Amino acid sequence: MKKVNSIGRLFRYCYLKMVKEKGTPDYIARGWTLGVLANWIVPIGQTALSFPLSFLIKGSKIGAILGTMVTNPLTTLFLYPLQCYIGNFIIGGDLSMEFFRQALKKVVEDQTFEAALKAIQGTSTEVIISFWVGGLVFCLLTGPLTYVLTRSWVIRFRKLRAWRRAQKAIHKNNNHTS
Repeated sequence: MKKVNSIGRLFRYCYLKMVKEKGTPDYIARGWTLGVLANWIVPIGQTALSFPLSFLIKGSKIGAILGTMVTNPLTTLFLYPLQCYIGNFIIGGDLSMEFFRQALKKVVEDQTFEAALKAIQGTSTEVIISFWVGGLVFCLLTGPLTYVLTRSWVIRFRKLRAWRRAQKAIHKNNNHTS
């Protein structure tokens, strides 16, 4: 992967990977949607989940991998506590946002896979259920949106590229006939 100097460049890189990928718009959209959905289903190992599943759904492998970048070390600090808080609210739990912040802070301070596993193992059933219920809400919101946006971006990019090529060919033909 090329060196990325900013968030904007990362988004542009992912966008170009998406729209230039070979395959039908539906194939590409299925992979990217799967990658995004994996973010909300498991807290660790999203790629290990999304990549093999992309074969089953006949979706983009690149999209399944890059789509998991929604949750990364920066966004996880905000998204997972929010996901758990929303899930906890839905199930009628009594855990506060501060509880989720403190748990995540411990994982971030240790910065090891083992610390993350211990944090997950040490959590109550209420937290785990909150994570999955909140994840279901995020899946319902981001899944259809990711599919529709990805598919439309690919189609729009391909139409624009075809138009530009046609314009270039017309311009080239006009210069040769003059």
